[in-house]
Amino acid sequence: MENMILKHMDVVRGITISILEKTTEEAADITPKGFNNNIRWNLPLFKKNLCLA
Repeated sequence: MENMILKHMDVVRGITISILEKTTEEAADITPKGFNNNIRWNLPLFKKNLCLA
């Protein structure tokens, strides 16, 4: 069971990174209505030279 959960988390992480890699810099700076921060603020994956793997 634990192995299945870890595998699921790895798959979800991979999907999330794939989506974020396709997100433009401009889109990362948009703050959605009702939120205080943008994607860049919440997910430091947009910082240059950060290893995603």
